[in-house]
Amino acid sequence: MKKIMFIGDKIYPLDSGDALYNYGLVKGIEKYFDITSFAFIDPKYIAERDNLDNKNIKLYPSYENCGIRANMMSRLGHGLPINQEMINDIFSLLDTKEYKVVIISHITMIQFARVLKKKYTNIEFIYVSHNVEIVNFREERAQLIKNKKFRLLYKLLTLVKEKNVKRDEKFLLSEFCHSFTISMSDYEIQRHIYKSIVKPCYCKPLIEFPHVKNEESLKKFNKKILLAGSMGWFPNIEGAEWFVNHVFEQLANTGYILYLVGNRPDKKIFNLQRRYPKNIVVTGRVESMDEYFEKCDISIIPLFSGTGAKIKVLESIARGIPTIATSFAVKDYNLKEEVIVADSAEDFYISINQIKENYGRRLSLYRNMQIYYSNYMVLSQEIKSLLDELVK
Repeated sequence: MKKIMFIGDKIYPLDSGDALYNYGLVKGIEKYFDITSFAFIDPKYIAERDNLDNKNIKLYPSYENCGIRANMMSRLGHGLPINQEMINDIFSLLDTKEYKVVIISHITMIQFARVLKKKYTNIEFIYVSHNVEIVNFREERAQLIKNKKFRLLYKLLTLVKEKNVKRDEKFLLSEFCHSFTISMSDYEIQRHIYKSIVKPCYCKPLIEFPHVKNEESLKKFNKKILLAGSMGWFPNIEGAEWFVNHVFEQLANTGYILYLVGNRPDKKIFNLQRRYPKNIVVTGRVESMDEYFEKCDISIIPLFSGTGAKIKVLESIARGIPTIATSFAVKDYNLKEEVIVADSAEDFYISINQIKENYGRRLSLYRNMQIYYSNYMVLSQEIKSLLDELVK
């Protein structure tokens, strides 16, 4: 049986949604197939590379050994520049003809995708779509333009990048014979934008998170709320601002503490903390999320925009913490009684009080979460059957 190669933007350390998703996908595939993985790692975390016990995952420092021109081109939406050591190692393995399938994960690997697809015409390529990239880019740009002094100049500069992002996403979705998507609702948006694209297989997040809550710990309620995720990502910033502006004032007056936990916090996140210095904690990047899931009573996911599946929903379920999320945040999960869905400020406030006052409700949510997660964590038969067929 032929082997599978995975090439992704990041896979370790597990401090972002992309890394968590890629790592979970690789772990899910390697239960059934022989897979070798290549990915970038931020140079400042290069020492952590030795902590990874999977020798079939090979990590290379990003923006090193790439050249000045390649770095400049990447800033204009051409994806991550090719690391020569990394691409040479990939060539060496593919030239053995032992690999039948190459999985390219994330649009930032577009340069690798173009080079490899042109060079290896007998290999089956699969693109893993994490988001509707052109939609995310436009939403983020619109917000940035509001805060820029030189709006017109900035808009003109980003028009070039927008054109490149759209071109690259269309290439990956239409020129590859197969694709995986993290969200089927993303596919509907992509189909509307790009018209003729390959229908993807739904490839759900397969991420193992440490279980930190138990029935005994749920008996205590300490008025601590967790909002976790990259605090530099616009949808998380928007959600945090909405929650603080519309819900948190009443909670702060009764002693609640809100933890905003995630890397690269935007200045808007720090502005929220300045409004409630005794009630809002901004952590920045943390080595482990365990402490915050253990100490907090409720996880909130107030998301209203952005594409892709919301991995923090799955993480909250896995860790066993009572969770309140918008219907938009949970749209890619088939949930019934595992998470409380709230779309208004009033619903969030009522749900928080309901969890606070009712241990039975906390216990019910916890038990339903455990059942859901245990049934969820398997590679889908659709994905397994496709890979079976391709590697023959």
